[in-house]
Amino acid sequence: MNYEVKNFGKRIEERFSSLINDYGYRIIQKHKNSFILENQFVKISIYIEHTLLLLEIEDRKGSDVKFDIRLVYRTVTSKTIRSSFTIKDVEGSITTQLNEYCHLLETELKMVNTGDFSWVNNYLELETNLSRFIKVLGVSFTNHPAYKKFIKGDESWKSDLDVVETAR
Repeated sequence: MNYEVKNFGKRIEERFSSLINDYGYRIIQKHKNSFILENQFVKISIYIEHTLLLLEIEDRKGSDVKFDIRLVYRTVTSKTIRSSFTIKDVEGSITTQLNEYCHLLETELKMVNTGDFSWVNNYLELETNLSRFIKVLGVSFTNHPAYKKFIKGDESWKSDLDVVETAR
């Protein structure tokens, strides 16, 4: 069951108003728990899945691939978005996430608004690597030493993961 946030669309319109104005976005879909913005370059889908706010970016000139903002941020900056979610205040958590995502699109990821998708190949490589970690180590892969090497940019994570995969 998806959590429902009161005035979800209004909150997005208010928080994203400068992006909408600065980059010529228009609202093409507005539902209780989903919202889609689009300009000539980019389509941005914002929606709630269970209690998590998701934001996906699509290149309007390219394929129909949807890029998760958290992985785009990781690809472009090598940093991770820290989850601010708390079950005690789902609505507050979603609002905080909404503010964080908008801030990223205004700052470190502003190139997305003008259709700069030069990061896509790196994104796809990151996504493939993360999928491999999940496949080999399961969902608790973030505690494994190979993943810690991966985060630090130490390429020896690949051989460490190969050893684990071969041992299975």
